[in-house]
Amino acid sequence: MLLAALLYASHNFTNVTSIQVGKGGYGCVYLVQNNESKKYYVLKEVNIRGIPHEEQQNALKEVAILRKLRHPNIIAYKDSYVEAGNLAIIMEFAQVLSSSMMNEPQPHSAPRA
Repeated sequence: MLLAALLYASHNFTNVTSIQVGKGGYGCVYLVQNNESKKYYVLKEVNIRGIPHEEQQNALKEVAILRKLRHPNIIAYKDSYVEAGNLAIIMEFAQVLSSSMMNEPQPHSAPRA
């Protein structure tokens, strides 16, 4: 059973799928839906239990920075909380580009002189 699934209910989010939509060195990412607005978000769950205090503080500082960022090219922060030794960060959901778009040539920067 996913620990993240237990966290969603108390914060007005429903787990859309029990499948992880991503995983990194620090945690797992799940697709969730807000129960009121019906909008989709992603929830990144990071287990902060057992990591050094300084690393825990760095994770919380990162959340504070995300909370302040406002730019159209940056995935927007929605909410965060710590519960049962896990840091949950809820961000807006950005759909993955289709494979055909990902295979298109990317513009290159001008060569340096």
